Amino acid sequence: MSGEKGGAAGGPAGPGPLGRLAGRTGLWGLVLIVLGLWLAEALHYAVVAGSLHGLSGLGLLAYYARVAVFASVLAATRWLLYMGAVWLFAWLLGLRGLDGRRALVAAAYTAPAHALVALAATPAWLLSGGGGRAGVLVVVASYYSSMAAAAAALAWAVRRITGGGWGRAAAAAALSALLVGLPPAAMLTPGFNVYSVVLYVLQRGQPAG
Repeated sequence: MSGEKGGAAGGPAGPGPLGRLAGRTGLWGLVLIVLGLWLAEALHYAVVAGSLHGLSGLGLLAYYARVAVFASVLAATRWLLYMGAVWLFAWLLGLRGLDGRRALVAAAYTAPAHALVALAATPAWLLSGGGGRAGVLVVVASYYSSMAAAAAALAWAVRRITGGGWGRAAAAAALSALLVGLPPAAMLTPGFNVYSVVLYVLQRGQPAG
């Protein structure tokens, strides 16, 4: 029911499967899920940036491994930024029950959102030919669609945890997604860094270096 408090609506650790996972395994389970989903998301970035390098086969696989490993720190940082942002905005909007642990669980739901949008954008990038205005459009649409999907996931989690209305939950989630997805905080996230380089290359019309 909409009036339920967070513990009743989502359990002591948080709502849904990730809340149950955190309740059974602690935060290490969430870390594995977030980083595992990052490996899926990184496939998209490797395909996009690797195609500008002209990579394929083993070269593309090696490039993916580099992106997946070295940018995993940025993926973890993005998760923590979402956690801090959604906790702050929920508190400012009068939503109670979102402590640090539950905020981490809520923020973890942004990982599947980012991964699904990235994987869905990969065929669109390939169909665009990987360049020109079509490539720019795919990159921009993918980035902002990813922000919107993350905001939707956060809104659901915040409402389940706090028992508040959809309006305030959606507002807290949208503000969190904007804070994390736009500079300067976005400069600490993987998607912004990869897409910034890709857009620079596409707009300059030169091979990636």
